[in-house]
Amino acid sequence: MIPRGHRKNKIQIRRFVKKNGRYLMVYTTFNLEELVSISTGKINSNESNVNGIYPFFTCAPEPLRINWYSFEADAILLAGNNANGIYHIQRYNGKFNAYQRTYIITTTRTDVSLDYLYYLLKLRLNYLHDVSQGTATKFLTKNILNKISINLPSIEVQDNVAHILTTLENKVKVNKQLNKTLESIAQTLFKHWFIDFEFPDENGQPYKSSGGEMVESEFGEIPKNWEIKKLNQIVDLKIGRTPPTSQKEWFSTNERDIPWISIKDLGNAQTFVTETARFLTEESVDKFKIPLIKSGTVMLSFKLTVGRVAITAMNCISNEAIAQFKIQDQKMSTSYLYLYLKSYDFNKVGSTSSIANATNSKEIGKIPIIVPSKEVFTPETISFETILEKIRINTLENRNLSKIRDLLLPKLMSGKIRVPVRDTND
Repeated sequence: MIPRGHRKNKIQIRRFVKKNGRYLMVYTTFNLEELVSISTGKINSNESNVNGIYPFFTCAPEPLRINWYSFEADAILLAGNNANGIYHIQRYNGKFNAYQRTYIITTTRTDVSLDYLYYLLKLRLNYLHDVSQGTATKFLTKNILNKISINLPSIEVQDNVAHILTTLENKVKVNKQLNKTLESIAQTLFKHWFIDFEFPDENGQPYKSSGGEMVESEFGEIPKNWEIKKLNQIVDLKIGRTPPTSQKEWFSTNERDIPWISIKDLGNAQTFVTETARFLTEESVDKFKIPLIKSGTVMLSFKLTVGRVAITAMNCISNEAIAQFKIQDQKMSTSYLYLYLKSYDFNKVGSTSSIANATNSKEIGKIPIIVPSKEVFTPETISFETILEKIRINTLENRNLSKIRDLLLPKLMSGKIRVPVRDTND
């Protein structure tokens, strides 16, 4: 039986062959150079401007910004070098600029979907890692890219597969952007209420500007009945550990093992950490007495990169460069502690190392923190907790959507999962 949705279209019927009683998708094999045009950017990454108008694609995971553009195209952007051979790939349609070692991939062929090609190349990133050149820094050559073998189905199938994957990816992007907006709102509210002291008073008016009583403190004036404490007075501070890296059996990439958070994982998180690049076996956690971190715990990096703050959205552990805070003071909440540390100037802590930007847990414990009176935490003044909860939900949804996308990607590309061709007139 011919696959459903293909009976009436003789052209599409010819794109299937019958084998062992089943109709299988027909693919045509090309070298990448037969399908696309490949060029590179012309400028250095130091041309970027944080407030630039246009995206500037470099070898970084996310594009920078720049005030002028050299390209206006529908393109795939592929990083051409990386110290570890991890080549980031992105899609963009419009005006942009590119770093001199970023590849710009375009096509004018009507039988090639650039979206489909983008997902196909994403599947080949491990292959590109293996075939890349260089020692200290890995890099890709144009010849390596030109000779990549591409199995291409009909344009109808390409469009259909790309539509499914793009729908999932777009939802992830929307959630990420929404989370950025929500985080900004939460931080603005926090500053207004707990830094500027304009939280609603008993009459619903801004406290300080409405004449609320203030008293002197080491921070200057603060509302009456508020306190200044050291961080170690309101939290139980612990730090993680790293097993000897020479014993590779302690480390794992199996998600069934215990998530092990690194500074890089904190940097990849927006507000909540839901994923880690590495895991530790339960045996290693027991052997090296690595403290477990419960979901909902605030964490802070204090070595190499000081001041990255995030909240766990899962039970996990961390390395020795990350402090974890179990709240002991009933006047304190997870959201308050997180937003306070996000707004804190960690340059005040200073460095305890002469060779790296680092401090230690003792100095972190001395960080002063303003503790509001318990009466301040009314339903009206804790709406930012609701905001952070929405961010958490969106972040977990993104994790699930990404897993679905990554599960479908190889199966859709190989034809193991077939989907009906969409009617483009709908």
